[in-house]
Amino acid sequence: MEWVKESKRYIDFIEKQKGYSPLTMKSYLSTFEEASSFIHVETQGEEIFFDASFYRLSLAHQGKRTIARKMSALRSLVAFWRSEGKKVRAKGVESM
Repeated sequence: MEWVKESKRYIDFIEKQKGYSPLTMKSYLSTFEEASSFIHVETQGEEIFFDASFYRLSLAHQGKRTIARKMSALRSLVAFWRSEGKKVRAKGVESM
């Protein structure tokens, strides 16, 4: 699974279906791009393993609100995939 491509598809969805503000979409996209070198995604059969643990660790020097906002963007992406019927196991995106 090309998760960066999937994240852009999610941005299109929230723009057209959810009516999110341009600033929110920009923030989400920025988070996805920043996280792209830290996120590990593996597909085994129909199950997707999404591991954001290393990205979460890379944010340790940032403020709690910033970390919470970035993790929320990733959680919403995982929730989107699940709403489409994808079986996703997510690690590292839990609430603080």
